[in-house]
Amino acid sequence: MIPLRSAAGSTQQQPSSSHQGAPQDPLPPMKLPPPSGRQSSRGGRSSTVAARPARRPGRRRRWGRIVLVLVLLWVLFLIAVPIWAWNQIEKVDAAPDGDRPEDQPGTTYLVVGSDSRDDLDEEERQDLATGGDVGGDRTDTILLLHVSSGPPLLMSIPRDSPVEIPGRGATKINSAFGGEDGGPQLLVETVEQNTGIRIDNYIEVGFGGFVDIVDGLGGIEVCPDQAIEDPKAGLDI
Repeated sequence: MIPLRSAAGSTQQQPSSSHQGAPQDPLPPMKLPPPSGRQSSRGGRSSTVAARPARRPGRRRRWGRIVLVLVLLWVLFLIAVPIWAWNQIEKVDAAPDGDRPEDQPGTTYLVVGSDSRDDLDEEERQDLATGGDVGGDRTDTILLLHVSSGPPLLMSIPRDSPVEIPGRGATKINSAFGGEDGGPQLLVETVEQNTGIRIDNYIEVGFGGFVDIVDGLGGIEVCPDQAIEDPKAGLDI
């Protein structure tokens, strides 16, 4: 403080110039936490890019469950369809009794096409023009199919071929399928006895089965040179 004298001789004290009007000391600088995310600097300027949120593990688990369910459904389909198709087939015991030819490599099928109408209802019989009951069943087609490691072999046996039928003597081979004592077993026995080939499996296709096979192939296109009309056979092409 610097003393001053007034005219009356009294003294007063005046604040020194070093404290008068002096600004207060500024606050010390504070460090702020850096912002989250990535930072980049271009041209002296800094910018902050927000980080992508991490994928939630629940989403991956959900997709994994969906894929697992689809795989299980596909496996179930592959198993169920053959089982269902197998159960739709009527099983027939065609293995004959007595002595039979020895087993051979591969598998031999006896494929028979009969004129049986048992699997057709009345409406189907009219649509296919099968006619009425013809009495008994006949094998119009007799095929031997052999499947092995090589190419499959197919042999047709004409239905009127004269052969020895066990218990009947010499007659046409297709008659082994008909009659009271005829049927799949007698036909298989007749084929084995006259060919020496062991039959492993028997397949019989009637009118209804033949129609299903043709439909499964998408139909058969017939292009005759001339128009054919046969009311009894139901043909008009």
